[in-house]
Amino acid sequence: MQELLNMYLKSRKHNFEIVTLGKDVKSAIDKNDFQFLLLDLNLPDMDGRDVIMQLRADKKTEKLPIIVFSASLKAKRLMDEMDINGVLEKPFDLKELESIIATYSEKN
Repeated sequence: MQELLNMYLKSRKHNFEIVTLGKDVKSAIDKNDFQFLLLDLNLPDMDGRDVIMQLRADKKTEKLPIIVFSASLKAKRLMDEMDINGVLEKPFDLKELESIIATYSEKN
């Protein structure tokens, strides 16, 4: 899935960075001016919910739009439980991904 996203986003000339570990998300955000975060909940080193809590606790990232990328049926419930902006369910449709990109690219 990661390789597919990488190839697709490059072909569309989107500015992005793929980070595979939760512990590296904050430093990647600090180094770049991202308009939103597409976050998988199932990270190899930590739960994506912990990443969300860390970002929301930091003044610099508390308002960064977060879209959760998950195959979990629980992901939709997260919108009520945590401060996230949306859910992109796996498997996803490329049109839905482009819609999210367009939505958050227009806001900045």
